[in-house]
This record gives sequence, C-alpha cells and structure tokens, in this order.
Amino acid sequence: MSNPIWMMQSGAGSYINPPSEGELAAKATERQFSDFSNMSLGDFIRARYLARHHLSEDQLAAMPEGEREAIEKEIAEDIKREMAGVVQDKSHPEEGDPILEPPPSAEA
Repeated sequence: MSNPIWMMQSGAGSYINPPSEGELAAKATERQFSDFSNMSLGDFIRARYLARHHLSEDQLAAMPEGEREAIEKEIAEDIKREMAGVVQDKSHPEEGDPILEPPPSAEA
C-alpha cells in the first residue's frame, strides 16, 4: 500500500482539509458529553468535585493518606447530599451549577 493511502487509513499524518479549531472543539465537547453521560451519578459528582478543586484521580491517589481520606470523605458527603436532593444554600449557588427550582406559580 502506498504511504499516503496508509496514512489516511491509519488516521496518522496530515489531512487534505484539516479540521478547524471550532470542529476540534466541537469534537472535544461531544467526547466529554459522551463520557459524562455514560457515568453513574456518583461518578459524575466525583468528577465534578475533582474538576472544581483542580485535581485529577492521579493527583488524588498521590496525596498523603490523611489528606486523601479527607477529600474522599467530602466527595462521599457530596454524593449522599445530592442523591438525597439536598442543596445546602440556594442563595449562593456555585457559578455554573443550575439549581432546579419549582416553576413559578400561575397566581402571579
């Protein structure tokens, strides 16, 4: 097989029409959505906690035992709280976190 054809089939090498930054960003968003949609609620809450605290699973695993256990405890509490449907303080939601409110009454 000639080299350009092999490169096209293997996904390696350059594109005839390279994807734009917007197309690459859309693919990344699609991949991220797919990853999140395939997670359990507990896994999603865990991933969100780690992202908010700028941590990866590897960084968490590398922490000293006491520090890691404290974070794991916070994550477990977040999971319990959210699975129970409890939001601690609706007056100060974290930015980007939608809080589902009941629809306004029709009496207005």
